[in-house]
Amino acid sequence: MNMPDISAAIRGGLLQQDRLLKLDTPLGADLLAVQRAVGRSRIGRDYSFTLDVVSGNDRLELKKLIAQPATLWIEQVNKSYRPVNGYVYTVRRLGANGGLTTYQLELRAWMHLLRFRRDEKIWIDRNAEEIISDVLSVHPEARGRFRFALSQPLLNRSFTRQSETDWNFVHRLMEDEGLYCTWQQADDGKSHTLVITD
Repeated sequence: MNMPDISAAIRGGLLQQDRLLKLDTPLGADLLAVQRAVGRSRIGRDYSFTLDVVSGNDRLELKKLIAQPATLWIEQVNKSYRPVNGYVYTVRRLGANGGLTTYQLELRAWMHLLRFRRDEKIWIDRNAEEIISDVLSVHPEARGRFRFALSQPLLNRSFTRQSETDWNFVHRLMEDEGLYCTWQQADDGKSHTLVITD
């Protein structure tokens, strides 16, 4: 421990140094410490992590975290950390005890945003890669954060219609074309990329 760490500990700050789980949020370092993390990730779908965190501050402005990027760091066997980057979608206060307040955060991939936009659109003589790119490019969080890794070019579709949420449409189109997706986390923990493949 260096002097600033000792000073923060004396002032009642929470140290994330040498912890199994760490969390980076826009609120700053050592304000929230992860107590518990439960995650779910499946091939072909987005991922989510529910985090129980504690803080010495019982007056956090929770709304400042909503729709903001955050990164959960999970310690590996070799003492390195694996990042899981996402966006905070829900935050709630669970309670307080002994000067510590417990909060719960829901961290999800940017693809979760596609559930909140519905569209009516038609594409004629376009392939699924072009159509999916059109839909994803509407979302600022998705721009530059998806790529295709296909073994062969996709055939043009004579007529494709969207009449549902972007999330349902993209998944329906991928399933129809035999495509699936996985997530790739940036080593620096600052972003995550959707990889669509066959």
